[in-house]
Amino acid sequence: MEKIVKVLGDLTGSTGVLPSFLADAFIEEPKFFAAVVGQSDLTVEILDVLCDMCGFSVQDAIRVFGSYTPELLTTTGPDVTRRLEAIIDAGIQPGRLLGRVVRRCPGILFAADPSVMTDTIVNLNNFFARSHIVKILLRSPEVVLRNFDETEAKYEYIYYQMGIQPEEFVDCTFWSTASLQDIMDRHTFLLKTGKYTLPDPKRPQIKMENPPLYRILDSRDNIFATQVAKVTPDEWTLYRELSVKLTTLEDKDRPFERIKPSMRKAYERRLKEAPEKEAFVFE
Repeated sequence: MEKIVKVLGDLTGSTGVLPSFLADAFIEEPKFFAAVVGQSDLTVEILDVLCDMCGFSVQDAIRVFGSYTPELLTTTGPDVTRRLEAIIDAGIQPGRLLGRVVRRCPGILFAADPSVMTDTIVNLNNFFARSHIVKILLRSPEVVLRNFDETEAKYEYIYYQMGIQPEEFVDCTFWSTASLQDIMDRHTFLLKTGKYTLPDPKRPQIKMENPPLYRILDSRDNIFATQVAKVTPDEWTLYRELSVKLTTLEDKDRPFERIKPSMRKAYERRLKEAPEKEAFVFE
């Protein structure tokens, strides 16, 4: 009891948190109360990190900790700091902006190994300018928690197969979390409905009037069908079901031709040199 009183006294005395706020937090999140009592040192350590690095008030830090108590108790203050430092090193300023990233994706605090997060951000530099990475982290911070091989495959498909430039990724929220199959389905459906046109390899300077990436991937199914593809929701649903069946019948290691960044020039040159196919004529 003396230990409990001391911890509560420290939280209310040195931080200015009202006892009534703590009482409400304990009632709403009993696991947080158990953490304060049973692992007070770790709890206070992580709360300090959130306040110091993310610009959170103590109340905001308590709200975050209370919502993710079991997950945060599996990590340590230094590891949380290392994860946040990986985001800072990518160009996100500590304080309000870092807090915005954490609020958007609290999993950044505990859901990945800090060194893996750092490696992912380093690899993203192969695809995006630093200013683009900052904007992507503010909009879609989940990208640093994803398997990078999957992220690379999605980037390659969007960039090479859809002809979309890196700056368009910035405005799209779900490109990093959507599955590759979903991305391919939406793209190929737009191709079949005539709402997406691939650029002419021999005249790449001509801008195609295609829907922007965020309209293609961020739109809900009914909006995508009626406003982007200009079809009925039932037609889009039927196409997706057919796509699933066809995918299960195909025996492919890779769903599309993968092009590494280092091979980009050779790939584009090969497209330009490819002879045009003549239309087949029945005799």
